Amino acid sequence: MANICEANTEKVVSDLHESVIDAIEPRMHLNKLEGDAALFFCESEADNFDSDRTLEAMDKAQELLKTKASELIFV
Repeated sequence: MANICEANTEKVVSDLHESVIDAIEPRMHLNKLEGDAALFFCESEADNFDSDRTLEAMDKAQELLKTKASELIFV
């Protein structure tokens, strides 16, 4: 039973990671996954760097994460 729960947990975390990465990656670059954190960076030297758009991408990712998390059904 524990193996099933662990496999389900890994799938849920993976799905949540994908949602966040998909929302942020057009604007920022994924550096690495560290536990349950996704670490990103952006190139401030780029001509088209816009901090407002970066914050919008982060807000979008947070909303997607909240939506996905609220859809989880715990048994």
